[in-house]
Amino acid sequence: MKFNKAVSGSRPKWALNFNAPSHIRREIMSYLLPKKLRQKYNGQQTGKVTQVYRTKCVVCIERIKCEKANGCSYKDRKKILERKAMSRAKYLAEKGK
Repeated sequence: MKFNKAVSGSRPKWALNFNAPSHIRREIMSYLLPKKLRQKYNGQQTGKVTQVYRTKCVVCIERIKCEKANGCSYKDRKKILERKAMSRAKYLAEKGK
């Protein structure tokens, strides 16, 4: 039970949202843009929703860049992984000779 009104949420509410069925998750995941963003984009669509994972509570939007906590973008991460894969392939090719 929640006793302190200053606290934003409570454990039972969190548990209900976390274990909610799919038709209720759809309502939880619906979202309106904040006023500042609505004014900035003037009602224009910012990106196309490509995928929605209700079980993971994830919405994938086209043309939206996400940044990791350390400031590195995910595109940079893909480049790093590609570079590692190329160097690994090169190493395995030399090792096989």
